[in-house]
Amino acid sequence: GGTLMLLRVDTSVMFPGLERNVRPFLWYFAACSATYVVSHIIARKMKPWRPKSDVVADADLIFSLPMYSWMSILACMGTAEGWEAGWKEHWFGSEGYSRHFVLLYAAMNLVHVPITLLKAQSTTYKCLMTFHHILSIGCMMTGLLMDRMYFWGAFDGICEISTFVLTTLFCLKEFGGSGPTNQLLVTINGVGVWLTYLIFRIFLFPTWLYCYFMEVHQYKAQTFESISAFERYMYPAVNVFLFVLSSHWMMQITAGMVKQLRKASKAKAETAKNGTSGINGTKSTDAVNSDHNTKANINIKANINIKKAQ
Repeated sequence: GGTLMLLRVDTSVMFPGLERNVRPFLWYFAACSATYVVSHIIARKMKPWRPKSDVVADADLIFSLPMYSWMSILACMGTAEGWEAGWKEHWFGSEGYSRHFVLLYAAMNLVHVPITLLKAQSTTYKCLMTFHHILSIGCMMTGLLMDRMYFWGAFDGICEISTFVLTTLFCLKEFGGSGPTNQLLVTINGVGVWLTYLIFRIFLFPTWLYCYFMEVHQYKAQTFESISAFERYMYPAVNVFLFVLSSHWMMQITAGMVKQLRKASKAKAETAKNGTSGINGTKSTDAVNSDHNTKANINIKANINIKKAQ
């Protein structure tokens, strides 16, 4: 009994957030797992003829919509909640929406690792995404174990707004059909993906680094020197990695958006051309009919005059 008590005391000193965060983390993990199971069932019902890897990809899209919307809301609320609270809350605050964001993010990414590996994607993509998940989970779990730095996790998590918009785009392409309304939505959403990636990734990560190191500069002894070496250097390093990865994706998204805009512009031009051709065709038909009517009237009048003469 004494040994167990000593072990418990040592664990609570080493990882002050372990005891209070285990149960809510397991609840979040169970909720994420259940959401994916339901998503998988829906995907199989929608397209039962699809191969297994494609069903997993479809289920991932359905699963991602509620997950990323939920994470985006918690991240924004957590960041807003702690923004004016000052450096103490940023580094050592342990309550509020930012903590719930970190719990959800860690649980969701843990569920998402096997999904990423089961999808039919390139090996490069799988390696990048798995590495991304491992880094993200490592940072978030450290925050949960140490029971601090939640604000910085939520601040980073605002980037998931762009992931939600991207997921919506993939859903429109996969499930929306090929009608003109859906194509218009795809075009609008494609521009939305580009804008959200620019604002919530390309601009966000350097802003995060700036705010982080500004507080380190102003309160180094109270912040930077009061946390573990892992937290000091891994958190900013992950942001640099995310910025590089997002910049790579941004180039692909820009190319896709330009392609979609050209496609939409071409379709609009063809529609306008067909409409003009139809109008011209109608005008030509009317002109021919008018000409025939005029000739017929002349012939009738001529016949009447001949009969009168007779």
